[in-house]
Amino acid sequence: MWILTSTTQGTATQPCPNPSVGTASAGDGVIYTGISPVFWQNVGPIRGPLGAQGNQGYQGFQGYQGDQGDQGEQGNHGYQGYQGDGFSSTVFTNKTAPFSAFSLNKNDGTAAFIEYFIYETINSYYRAGTMVAVWDKTANTITMNELTTQDLNGTTLTFVFTAAVVTPNVIITATIATGNWTVKISARII
Repeated sequence: MWILTSTTQGTATQPCPNPSVGTASAGDGVIYTGISPVFWQNVGPIRGPLGAQGNQGYQGFQGYQGDQGDQGEQGNHGYQGYQGDGFSSTVFTNKTAPFSAFSLNKNDGTAAFIEYFIYETINSYYRAGTMVAVWDKTANTITMNELTTQDLNGTTLTFVFTAAVVTPNVIITATIATGNWTVKISARII
């Protein structure tokens, strides 16, 4: 066996004890034929044996999808209050003396939110406001607070609202000292 030192001429100048372990890398154009007796041939660029194909790597695991959260509970719709006569909207006209502007059974609620406007028809005096009342059904007590606009075109001090529990009712009374009044009331009970 020989090592080929010139790929152009194909002549061997050195003995090669085992050309299959890399001693035949003397130059381009030489390959080991593997046929006994062992010869080297000048056939083109040196190519080693084709290596085995490597193993494909493992694909990673897909992550877990999280759990969907629970749906929240629906909130309360609330009490819509009274919609009947005397509770949603009531108009009183030509009032010249005290009268019951609002009344309900004390057991039908615990608080009232009453919006109103008053109009003195002779002098065109105006006022609007909100009354908030809360009562104790057992003790038959009530308290009320009133928030109003300023009087328009003149004083409305001769028209006053008061609240009382007259068992079994809660009554808002309109007290009139002078004048001829139109009153509109809208109430919500809780």
